[in-house]
Amino acid sequence: MGPVPEINVDHSQATLESLLTDLGAMAIILSSRTGDVILEVGAVGYLDRVSLTQAILPTMKANITMKDIVGGNASALQFYDGTDYDVFVLSVGLHHVMAIVFDGEGG
Repeated sequence: MGPVPEINVDHSQATLESLLTDLGAMAIILSSRTGDVILEVGAVGYLDRVSLTQAILPTMKANITMKDIVGGNASALQFYDGTDYDVFVLSVGLHHVMAIVFDGEGG
């Protein structure tokens, strides 16, 4: 798949900060398919961002494999419901993934 395309971090930061506010999320983490945390906004200090990224990488790699099965570029959304955190994981193209984290007590 070659190198991960670079993104405009300044533009992405503004977009993620706006999304954080609009959703009322606790934190948003943008990572690459290589496992690098690219950008983080919100109260990310409560989370182990690297562990979260490593945990969702297999799902991201499965999405890359699924694109050939379903045709085109597949998009994916996953939800993890926990007592501490609720996490939505969204594919952002083939090279990036975004984790949107909410307080788990909010339901």
